[in-house]
Amino acid sequence: MSRFALPVLILLLCACYLPSLDAPFAWDDDSAIVKSPSIRSLNWGTFRGQGTATGRPLLNLTFALDYASHGLSVQGYHAVNLGIHLACALLLFLVVRATAKDDRIAFAVASVWSLHPMLTESVSQVAQRAECLMGLLYLLTLYSFIRGWHVLTVVSCALGMTCKEAMVTAPLVVLFYDWTFTLAIRKNWRTHLALFSTWLILIPLVSSREGTAGFDCGVGMVKYLSMQPWIVLAYFRHWFSLHEPPYVRSWMEIPQIVDQTEFIIADCIVGALLAFTAWALWKRYAAGFLLACVFVILSPSSSFVPVCSEFGAEHRIYLPSAALAAMLVSVVFWFASRLEQSERMKTVLAVGILAAFAGTEAVFMFQRNSGY
Repeated sequence: MSRFALPVLILLLCACYLPSLDAPFAWDDDSAIVKSPSIRSLNWGTFRGQGTATGRPLLNLTFALDYASHGLSVQGYHAVNLGIHLACALLLFLVVRATAKDDRIAFAVASVWSLHPMLTESVSQVAQRAECLMGLLYLLTLYSFIRGWHVLTVVSCALGMTCKEAMVTAPLVVLFYDWTFTLAIRKNWRTHLALFSTWLILIPLVSSREGTAGFDCGVGMVKYLSMQPWIVLAYFRHWFSLHEPPYVRSWMEIPQIVDQTEFIIADCIVGALLAFTAWALWKRYAAGFLLACVFVILSPSSSFVPVCSEFGAEHRIYLPSAALAAMLVSVVFWFASRLEQSERMKTVLAVGILAAFAGTEAVFMFQRNSGY
């Protein structure tokens, strides 16, 4: 792969996010940043957080460092979010390259994922830094494990627990990776045990977020669970079609605007996908691992435990969509490899298809960031 490919991707991402650097604080930014007294000074109170930063001490610390550096100048907050997103793209490239042993596939996955317009909420809304920061530490956990840096693996996983609760799935994903690609679970049992022990960090943190999720937040368990197959398929549909997803406030209106037949169909499709995922994962197929990543990472917010604010939200697909990007790229390269052409022509065809998809993504992303 050309040594200029990654710098070009970085420049393209910066250009696409340029319109959102001046976007004002909005939605959860008000409680987590603008009106939060905990970011006004760097002391033990900094780790308490407010709003979406409650129970997420590392996230709130980054907001406090932002405030110490440039007050409430919004450009600085957006720049940090973008920097975290760029780091995530680089780490995803390294994870895929270490797994597939192919720079072309790794670069294609990083590009298709990082340029997707559905990621704009996670990057362009300051308070959703929780997703980006957790994603960064999640990918660092996986990459460190692949490289055999076991101490860094556990430390990055522990830090991720202080950013967002979905990090609880990281030990499982690392275990699935070991089962599928490394085949050394017995050898790495100490690392896996240490990773699962990081769940203890979440106990006091989750208790401080009481009222934001749980069985007493006003949304019934059965009703919430019944919505999730349709929600998950909506994530898939909007991601692959690049169709404009609904805004956060409309996710709560889904039961009133969707026909009951669609929910039944969604149940059947998701049930079949889960069965295939379990089978493919047991057989150690890469597709099983990638689908497992999607379902497992989404499970804290798309299961039977209600989240008070909404049935679904597009920022939840930030990290799971990396697995969707890997599946898309793998299918395209597999399709090209089946053609009776020279290796050079197969690569040109695959890269051309993915470049067209990524280019369309970049256009839509620029438009969405202009909206911010």
